Amino acid sequence: MTAQLAGNGLLSILRTACMTMGLEAADAEPLPSTAYASYRLRGGGVIRIDRMGGLAAACRDVETARWLAASGIAAPQVASGIPQPIEVGGHPVTYWRPLPPHTPATPADRAVILRDLHDLTPPASLPRLAPFADLTAHIGASRTLTARDRLWVLDHLAELRDRWAAVYPDRRGAAAPEAQPREPAATVPPEQSEATAQDRVPQESGGRVAHPGRATEFPLGRPWCTVHAAAWNTAIATTADGPLLLGVPNIALGPPEWDLAPAAIECFSVGWLPGGAYRHFCDEYRADVTSWPGFYLLRDILEFRLLIHATRTATADPAMADQAQHRLACLRGDIGPRRWPGWESL
Repeated sequence: MTAQLAGNGLLSILRTACMTMGLEAADAEPLPSTAYASYRLRGGGVIRIDRMGGLAAACRDVETARWLAASGIAAPQVASGIPQPIEVGGHPVTYWRPLPPHTPATPADRAVILRDLHDLTPPASLPRLAPFADLTAHIGASRTLTARDRLWVLDHLAELRDRWAAVYPDRRGAAAPEAQPREPAATVPPEQSEATAQDRVPQESGGRVAHPGRATEFPLGRPWCTVHAAAWNTAIATTADGPLLLGVPNIALGPPEWDLAPAAIECFSVGWLPGGAYRHFCDEYRADVTSWPGFYLLRDILEFRLLIHATRTATADPAMADQAQHRLACLRGDIGPRRWPGWESL
């Protein structure tokens, strides 16, 4: 967004939008975002300026936020009493209420709100999950990948596309609009406890992974439902009233297992989530995604998205190039088997 508009252009849109909505633009604080430009206003609310041509997506975000509220899911909300979105210079603009005081969600809270979200009947307006949206463009724009690296990454992407199409053949080429998961930056890994028998990395060779004391397993191919689509450890918070689902623009129609795989990756692939915390997550959701044979496909796609997130970050900040290269080496098999050390917060 900031590459498309000079700072003065964004400020002009901000001031015009605030004037139209009856808000005060003075002392607005820019917030980091790769998907759109955001400013926190003096009262704590946030103005979001989307890319030109994004009116349909902005309207969908407003509709989704209001639907979540009506469905009893706590999530960021647009301010009431103001027609939204508005357009300024071709850019859709929305105003979001201040978030209540919150802290990172516990594994149990994370599981509870995902379970509740998955139980909702999705509205017809929800876009379908599109796991590979824009990835080829991001790979092409990367300034940290060598020619050899780029070839491997593109070949791996093609393989993942083929594997996805084999499992979800009716989801390729769907006429419905598609949603691109927007990956939040991962948090700094928590203190890790000593690995237990239940904290071992799932092994693909057996097809299923045994977890003593937990009999629930996914049937293959659970029906697609409302999913968050980027349910990493920063995507859900805890407030005094319970869990809070962040990232409304990510909401899509997709397989529920897609939302459960991030917690398993955090535990078994990169070590951000201790084994005991992962077990709490599974117990609260009442299922363990690693027991489902299709988990490995979703794991591999989501790990690949974490790699591309790192290459995009490194293109903007060369200091992150080593992290991008490390993630690439892990996925390519140069580092050894999971659990991989050294995956850092971005």
